[in-house]
Amino acid sequence: MQEKIPKIGFIINYRLDGWLGVTNYYNNLFKTIYKNHKKKFEIVILTDYLITKEEEKNFKNFKIIKSQLFNRKSRLNKLFNLLSIFIIGKNLFIEKFLLKYNISIISHTHYLGKNSKIPSIKWFPDFQELKFPENFSFKQKIARKLDIFLASIHSTKILISSKSVQRDLKKINKKAYLNSLVLYHTTNIDKNIKLAKLKDLKKKYKIKKIFFYLPNHYWKHKNHIVVFQAIKELKKKVKNITVVTSGNSNDYRFPDHYSNLEVFIKKEKLNKNILHLGIIPIKDVYSLIKRSLAVINPSFYEGWGNTLEHAINLKKIAIISNIDVHRERFASNKLLFNPKDHIKLSKIMLNVILNQKKIEKKFKIYKDNTNSVKSFYNDYFKIIEENI
Repeated sequence: MQEKIPKIGFIINYRLDGWLGVTNYYNNLFKTIYKNHKKKFEIVILTDYLITKEEEKNFKNFKIIKSQLFNRKSRLNKLFNLLSIFIIGKNLFIEKFLLKYNISIISHTHYLGKNSKIPSIKWFPDFQELKFPENFSFKQKIARKLDIFLASIHSTKILISSKSVQRDLKKINKKAYLNSLVLYHTTNIDKNIKLAKLKDLKKKYKIKKIFFYLPNHYWKHKNHIVVFQAIKELKKKVKNITVVTSGNSNDYRFPDHYSNLEVFIKKEKLNKNILHLGIIPIKDVYSLIKRSLAVINPSFYEGWGNTLEHAINLKKIAIISNIDVHRERFASNKLLFNPKDHIKLSKIMLNVILNQKKIEKKFKIYKDNTNSVKSFYNDYFKIIEENI
């Protein structure tokens, strides 16, 4: 009799383009599972009926199961799940549903309860609220703290993306910290992907000058302003320079943030130097990284930092803030700066403009990302096997 292949369930019931960093993380994970481990494990996407046909394309190689149990808009569902976890240590309805479909374990997305027959691994990308509490409302901070508390009791294991974030967890909840594991992730870019040519990108997005690329959402902690200030300084020496940005322009916590940046751009006459593209296809993100002078991430806080991972994979210069997580990642292609120092940033940018080829030659010894990708997924499957 053939042994059943374990099924790993992912409960994905959010708007995929609203949290692109996480969506790209899942896509990387799923793509490699399908390519290397499809005979060893099976991925099952558990979602609600609000998922769109376009979003389903992200999971075309996997079984998708829809249920009202995972309705993202149902407050009654959320309240019942919370009370069920508190009172009996599991959610009977979800457990019954998962057993019906032979789900062996829930990964990354939810905790199922200390008394559940099905193990669950909860992933926390970061704990930004610890270092930047002003970015969260009182209600959000309570909700995030409660989530960590419940995960410390009701998840089988907790996954963290870096040692620096794990240290943050230790300050928040010691029990959660003791039950946590660091799982470094990386970008898995298909070696056969055909990146767009520079001339085609310029035509498609109306880019008229040499450019740096900043692929961050316009969230306050992503710190776009320091780059715009650096461009203002840089214009004194280099006239024809552009920073191309992409991602969501809306920060729901600070609705005026993007418009305030627009005021700065207009006041300092940077309209021709800052080009925002909005949300664009991931293939174009990779292409813009590759064809730029360098990619920039000025963020005050990251769980790991996909921008640097993309740059490593594409053998590109990464100008990044000197926060703990960026220091933690070993890479020869990174140029660090204080995220509050726009003068230093402008000097680094000028050096890249004048010496790009010379700087990039130093990175030619950097091999492809194959080993990092293998380590990520081998470590992940070891965790899965140990907890099924």
